[in-house]
This record gives sequence, structure tokens and C-alpha cells, in this order.
Amino acid sequence: MAAINHILCTSAIFLILTAFSHAMASSNHQPIKGVYYPSWVAQDFSPSSIKTKLFTHIYYAFLTPNSVTFKFNIEQTEALFLVNFTSTLHAKKPRVQTLFSVGGAAEGSALFSRMASDLSYRSAFIHSSIEVARKFGFDGIDLDWEYPEDTTDMVNLAYLLDEWRVAVQKEAGTTGRPLLLLTAAVYYSSDTFLSGAQRAYPAASISKNLDWINVMNYDYHGGWDPSATGAHAALFDPNSNISTSYGLGSWIRVGVPRSKLIMGLPLYGRTWQLKDPRWHGVGAPAVDLRSYGLCEMEDHECRALWMMMVLDQTWNLCS
Repeated sequence: MAAINHILCTSAIFLILTAFSHAMASSNHQPIKGVYYPSWVAQDFSPSSIKTKLFTHIYYAFLTPNSVTFKFNIEQTEALFLVNFTSTLHAKKPRVQTLFSVGGAAEGSALFSRMASDLSYRSAFIHSSIEVARKFGFDGIDLDWEYPEDTTDMVNLAYLLDEWRVAVQKEAGTTGRPLLLLTAAVYYSSDTFLSGAQRAYPAASISKNLDWINVMNYDYHGGWDPSATGAHAALFDPNSNISTSYGLGSWIRVGVPRSKLIMGLPLYGRTWQLKDPRWHGVGAPAVDLRSYGLCEMEDHECRALWMMMVLDQTWNLCS
């Protein structure tokens, strides 16, 4: 058991240390080292504790618009925290840029699908997002729509990005303030083919309108398939297209510039209970999931704890 725990901890630290190495960018661009700050860790880990020398951009995760008006309704308690979040991080040396991320996996797709389907809904969302960014001192906005479910959603996503870019440019020109950053968290591949109807992201609109995309190169394997082990952030997979090399390559092939591709890495590992302990490689038959130590928690709690370790540059929990 001790040996197994040691292996798990070593793997987790490796993921943490590599997660914020240079982003996939050309030599003419500064590397982007971003991290998502989960709102649910705020009571235990304040923004002032973040060592900003490790990062260039920090995303507040998450804000969600109203499901009817598609405008953001920020309650007073969260409003005070958002002001503290941006002002604290901007005052630190070195200074980092802050963005707020909209949505997240827990939000799902339905809200965004409805919002993007109608011009008036898109307009309300766009202008409200810009208002929130300026009011609370953010440098940009990140869209985390997981995931557009069909070709209609993808077409409407293109409309949304086109109109969003026009709006932020108009706002910056009118006010004389710096242009807000626009980014998005996207599927590991430029087209989705593992579940639902196959559909492709609007690569031309993404290339034109977003400053970069955060490609989710993780969760290739997990609790939804307990029958076999799998490398959930595999760089290569000789037997399938479920890998980071394939995913990033697909984005390049559809024309998204390399300078706009940010490779995401997980801050957590996954384990399985083997059917036969003598067969323990990747793809080995399993009978269930298995958790040890920190990762006995629910996924979001485990990820948040690892995130706190990264933000605080603390590597000694596995000693």
C-alpha cells in the first residue's frame, strides 16, 4: 500500500510541475501560464496567498448568467470578493492579468445553447459580460461552454464570438480603456466525436475573434469507464485518436494559429481497482474505480485541493 501511495503522489506532483510550463506558442509570443481559481476555495485560500511569479493569467471560476435574461446578477457578497480578487492580484509583483470564466462543466450546455440561439439573448449576455469585467476590474472574459451539442450550437457559437469581438472593440474605442481579452475553454479536439453527433468547432471564428483557447487535454479516461485503466491526459495513444498529440494537431489542421493554442494539463490523477494485479499496464482490465488518500474526495474537491497546492507552491503533502 505504501508503494502504491508513493507512486500516486509522485504522479500528481509531476502533473502539477508540468501543468504550468510554457504554453504552446510561437517564438514571437510570450508564453501563457494560466490557472483557474475555483471560487469554492476562497474561504481557505485567499487571492493574497497566490504566488503570482508562477503565472501570467488567473481565471476566476466561475460566473454564470441568469437563465432567463442571460445577464449576470452578482450578489453583494460575491461582488465584494471579486473586487478584492482583481485588486489584490493586480497589486502583487509581478502583476498578473485576471479573467472571469463563464459556465464550467457543472453548468452544462443547455443555458449556453439557448443564449447563443437568439440575437437579443446574445446581445444581453455580451454587454452584461463586458459590464461585469469593467465593474470588477477584470482584464478579460473566458467562455467555458461544455460543450456545444450539435452543428446548430457550433454555428451559433460562431455568431456569438463574432458579435462579442465587435462589442469589446467598440467598448474599448469608446472608453479609451485597454481591450478586454476574450478566451475560451474548448474540447481537446477541434471536432467532437466521442459522444453525441459529430460536430466541429467554428475554427475560422475562433481564430479571428479569440485571443487564445484553453484546450482541455485531459479527462480522456475516468469514472465513466471503470472497466479498464487509461491515461487520462495521454500525450500519445498509438491505438486511438484520444490523445493530446491528436487533439492539438486537429486544431492546427483546421487553421487555428499555434500561438492561440494553450495546452491544458490536469492537477489530479485517476486510479482503478485491477481485475488481476499481475496485469497493471495502461488498458489493463479493471473492475471498479479505486481512490487513495486525497483523491477519495469528489473530483471537484480533489482538483481544488491540488489547485491550492499549486497556487501556494506547496509540494510537501506527499511526504
